[in-house]
Amino acid sequence: MRAWWATALVPALAVGGWLIGRVPPWWYPPCLFHEFTGLHCPGCGSARALHAVVHGDFGAVLGYNALVAAVLPLLAAWAAVAWWRGVRHDAPPWVPPYGWALVALVVVVGFGVLRNLPWSPFDRLAPSARIEAARQPFE
Repeated sequence: MRAWWATALVPALAVGGWLIGRVPPWWYPPCLFHEFTGLHCPGCGSARALHAVVHGDFGAVLGYNALVAAVLPLLAAWAAVAWWRGVRHDAPPWVPPYGWALVALVVVVGFGVLRNLPWSPFDRLAPSARIEAARQPFE
């Protein structure tokens, strides 16, 4: 059964990537956290960053969400190992060790704090200028 799920994951990711690549960025909804608070959450710009990944615009990925640019290769490697272990009928590493989850939580919260600081170089982590440009495609 694990091999079936592991193998079904590959076309599901391909279809998801195709959909992200087909939907124009100006159709993406705004971040509600940003709309209500004026602050950028750690995920602000991540959908647009994934759209840029699908189109191969890696400079835009850094501009939208640098955390996505840093974490995506790690997630891809982890998914490849999980897929391979699932196909081989080993126990897939779906749950990371407790220490990794704690480190990930600290990194995500830290990124959320740093991207809202108004000083250079932290102000470059905020995606607002790129997102506003993506919302106005016909100008």
